[in-house]
Amino acid sequence: MSKVDQTTLKMLSDVVATMAQMVEAMANSQEESKAESPLLTKKELAAYIKKSESWINKHREELPQAVSDRPVTWLRKDIDEWLEARRIEKEKKSVLEVSFEDKTFSVVRAKGVGA
Repeated sequence: MSKVDQTTLKMLSDVVATMAQMVEAMANSQEESKAESPLLTKKELAAYIKKSESWINKHREELPQAVSDRPVTWLRKDIDEWLEARRIEKEKKSVLEVSFEDKTFSVVRAKGVGA
């Protein structure tokens, strides 16, 4: 091969490598922007809270109010707050509650253990 051909091939190789990097960066930015969307569809919500869409249908009254019904969407911020409230409630239920009925401490009751 002549020197011109080698130089041309090197430039083409560099262009292809640069374009591949650009395409990868664009794909990553689209995924990030979608992941950070403030709205969640039913399918996205199911994946976000690790439940099925049928679970969402059955427990819709427990979820924060939907922003829109067509298509059904929820605010990610509301869902995060709801998840945090559920986590706190679950922690409260699992805390060992001990009551002493007399001063000798002979009767002890534990509530919520293992819940």
